[in-house]
Amino acid sequence: MKAAVIISESAFETVEGQSAIFHEFVHCFQWDEGERELKQTLTIAREGMGETGLYVGTQSSFSLWE
Repeated sequence: MKAAVIISESAFETVEGQSAIFHEFVHCFQWDEGERELKQTLTIAREGMGETGLYVGTQSSFSLWE
């Protein structure tokens, strides 16, 4: 599984948008560098994951530009 970020053009127009982009790319980097494997060794993380090893529950999204 590969992490990805979808970015709208307007995200580049403000410092807040650029900060959000950087923040999401940090999440992608962490995933690529073994976040899932690390979390599988932590009891508290496993309790929040389903059988697939992915977090379950409600998904949320946000926009800084609404």
